[in-house]
Amino acid sequence: MTERHHLSLPTKAQILEFVKETPGQVGKREIAREFGIKGAARQTLKQILTELQDEGLLERGRKRR
Repeated sequence: MTERHHLSLPTKAQILEFVKETPGQVGKREIAREFGIKGAARQTLKQILTELQDEGLLERGRKRR
C-alpha cells in the first residue's frame, strides 16, 4: 500500500492512484482509512468520489445485501 497522508484531504489524482494500486474492491471506508479521513471530512470525501463517478473516472460497485 501507499504511505498514509494525514495533513489534508487527498486530491482526485491521489484517490485514483490508490484505487488503481489496491487489489480488489476499494470502498469509501478503505479510502478514508488510507488517507486518515475521519468525522465530517468523510462527507467531503463522498463529494469527491461522486465527482469522480460523474466524470467517468470511477465506477460505483454493487451494494451487497
